[in-house]
Amino acid sequence: MGSKSDMIPVYTVDVFSTGKPFFWMGEWSGIGNAYPHLALPHKQMFYTLIHVQEPGGHIIIDHEVIYLTPFNVICIKPGSIVQVDIAGRSNGYMICFSESFFSLRYNSNVLQRFAFLSSEVPSRLNLQTDYVEKWHSLNALMFEEYKTRGSEQVLRSYLNIILNELDRCNNIPGATEQVSARLNKVIQFEKMVEEHYYEWKTPAAYAAQLYITTNYLNKLCQEYRSSTAGEIIRKRVVIEAQRSLHYTSLSVGEIAVQLGFESLSYFVTFFKKNTGVTPETFRKNR
Repeated sequence: MGSKSDMIPVYTVDVFSTGKPFFWMGEWSGIGNAYPHLALPHKQMFYTLIHVQEPGGHIIIDHEVIYLTPFNVICIKPGSIVQVDIAGRSNGYMICFSESFFSLRYNSNVLQRFAFLSSEVPSRLNLQTDYVEKWHSLNALMFEEYKTRGSEQVLRSYLNIILNELDRCNNIPGATEQVSARLNKVIQFEKMVEEHYYEWKTPAAYAAQLYITTNYLNKLCQEYRSSTAGEIIRKRVVIEAQRSLHYTSLSVGEIAVQLGFESLSYFVTFFKKNTGVTPETFRKNR
């Protein structure tokens, strides 16, 4: 994987040098030659959908190796640390988009209704065998639009269709046609956790910002996410700690400070309680 550093490159969609930081689409077969820097660990701040037409290649997402097959779509969520196997020679498509690109036409809550885009859901999505040909056709039509006219309005429409089709292929609890006021509170909470996990560690802090009680926030999280608010916060902190331990050379103490812990001992206790091992053990075993 190469040597570690204190800093992991952070990329937005304009890493593909298009001058358009909100949307990009390309053929998988040319990724390695055109963007060799994707082979090194980097943090992506956008959504990515990847599908190949024949087995070949893999992607590492937060130290999990995922192999590419025609019957899977890989969905990479913002904030993930990624390494791309640029030696893979399979054909297929890679679609990259920011939430703001989709939300220019569709309300941002509509994007959040796709449960498979949640950070809680595994990156590997199923693609039913009798649907593979339809998927390729949709991707090919979208890519033709991207290469020729490049109408953002048309590309958003294709993207909306593709997300809906993925939703149909993956029956994940929580996906709804319309976002209720109750579910919207959970979505707001999750967005706030993503922005403030390093400084706000208790459900009460988020509940106050949402103008609801802590008990009600917990009730909503258990209803829609099958987890308490505290579990969601802790899981997000643990993920970031694991990323830093795996991909950087920062000391455990430096990581503790970065994540807003008052002391090293508190961080070590927190990490061990939530993972079963100490930070140092986790790092040695990776």
